[in-house]
Amino acid sequence: MNGESAVSDGIRRKVAAAVEAMHYAPNHPARILAGAGTIRIGIIHNQDSRFLSEFLLSLSNQSVLNKVNLVIAEGTRVDEAGNAAASGVKVDGMIFLPSPYASTSAFRLPDIPVIVVGSPSVDERIGAVYGDDCEAAYKMTSHLIRLGHQRIGFISGPADNMASMRRLEGYRSAVIDKGADGSDHLVVCGDFTYQSGLHTTQRLLGLSNRPTAIFASSDNMAAAAIAVAHRLGLNVPSDLTVTGFGNTTIATSNWPELTTLKYPIADMAGLAIQALVRHVRAVREGRVPTVERSSMRLDIVRRQSDAAPRLRGGRRY
Repeated sequence: MNGESAVSDGIRRKVAAAVEAMHYAPNHPARILAGAGTIRIGIIHNQDSRFLSEFLLSLSNQSVLNKVNLVIAEGTRVDEAGNAAASGVKVDGMIFLPSPYASTSAFRLPDIPVIVVGSPSVDERIGAVYGDDCEAAYKMTSHLIRLGHQRIGFISGPADNMASMRRLEGYRSAVIDKGADGSDHLVVCGDFTYQSGLHTTQRLLGLSNRPTAIFASSDNMAAAAIAVAHRLGLNVPSDLTVTGFGNTTIATSNWPELTTLKYPIADMAGLAIQALVRHVRAVREGRVPTVERSSMRLDIVRRQSDAAPRLRGGRRY
């Protein structure tokens, strides 16, 4: 009666005959009430971070409000981790929380709605809740330019990572729009790790006309940039401004504490679980579900690592 694909044609014909013989008519209020019952959602993740802990806590709060049971498992891909997530229990939908440093490809589970959190996903059939990395990088770069920085070094992530490329796009757009120095040598490529931040910062600070600010596209690389600056005898932020991306644990365990961009984690968790609930209830009520994709704004969290560039002899350094 609900049109589910798991029913064989023979059983479907018998049910249809019984419905006709009994003059059965569905009780729509009862069906809606049944559709509002408990929903079981699997959570797949492959990261260990402040984002994950805050996200799971927010999901737990949302699960109570939305009559949802959560099943949590670790995995690197949606398709290969589906069985592990369910742990032998059927799930109605799945939230995939990949590492922000992983490949941006996502995989569709047959007949199970999936929401990918943190990446827009390359498949329009898969739901997504993610931060607007381009707009966020534009905002941070513009902030640095307003402080007076004209030579801003940018440490990108790998070229095969969608979030990394979007952050680079936002940086370049702000530099062009605000008339700052857009020299190619001010952009260096890391891989989001602390180690790559060390090497890339050394390159930037080794330039004859070094940048007065470094914007790293991950907090790990920004923390490494601060470490290199200290090693060279530079004060952060008096001699060099450093900003990061993500508001991860290292942002507040570093000295000075890092100015960075923060994901609205609680809001992302709420959107993800509510989108899946709407999808599942639409299927249960015989309606065509909508694949939802939501882009979230990231806000700057100012701490102690950014300041106006120092003036010496009428020039900014």
